[in-house]
Amino acid sequence: MDPYLEDPGLWPDVHSRLINASSELLLAQLRPKYFVQIKERVYLADETDEGRDVIVPDIRIRSTPVGHEPVPAARGGIATAPGIEVDAAWTVEIREGRLAVLDRQQQRVVTVVEFLSPANKVKGSAGKRSYDEKKKEVISSETNLVEIDLLRSGSPLYRSSETEATEYMAQVWRWTGRRHRRFIWPMKLVERLPAIPVPVRVGDEDAALDLQHALNTVYERAGYDLRIDYSKDPTQRLKNDRAPWARERIAHTAT
Repeated sequence: MDPYLEDPGLWPDVHSRLINASSELLLAQLRPKYFVQIKERVYLADETDEGRDVIVPDIRIRSTPVGHEPVPAARGGIATAPGIEVDAAWTVEIREGRLAVLDRQQQRVVTVVEFLSPANKVKGSAGKRSYDEKKKEVISSETNLVEIDLLRSGSPLYRSSETEATEYMAQVWRWTGRRHRRFIWPMKLVERLPAIPVPVRVGDEDAALDLQHALNTVYERAGYDLRIDYSKDPTQRLKNDRAPWARERIAHTAT
């Protein structure tokens, strides 16, 4: 994984491209029995949202220092005190893509594939509520769910004292015909991203989603090497034991 891609200002583009690339990879394996459709989850966020900093990262308070701008005189010759200019109230409609694998014969969704966004991991945010509601709906049905988290910030998909803490994770809720079975794939920043199974209808062979191949495809197609300034630290700073590795990788790529 490239930690620079986690920047909230860049991630929506990365997210959309990952959805498209993964759709192509899965469809090539699942056709003609299944087809893969890109769907959207829509929710509203405003300035009170706990996830506002990762939804609209450019919103900031702008102060007006005394003496820098003229203070207009009010009626009666009394000068009013300068205030602090803040951004006007805002509400934005957030659209987050996901994949749905449909059985062509039965015309029903058998699997949902989600790539998490930053707001999906912020406790109390509209993005997390929307995500959790959809997740509950899926795993309350006979549908498989594949969750892919390539973001270090926020709440992890799974936490246990018995498993090693890693930066990233994939999680699959596999419908067995009677219940869901839950599997996780912890993923380290310094290692190649794995290929994970994407289950379909019980009795049919899984598809394989090669996350590293998908990410590399997206990186090349989007030209992120031209957009990212690798001379600076990533938006979310790396831990001390990961920073030397990142510097070495950047130096090797530059040469």
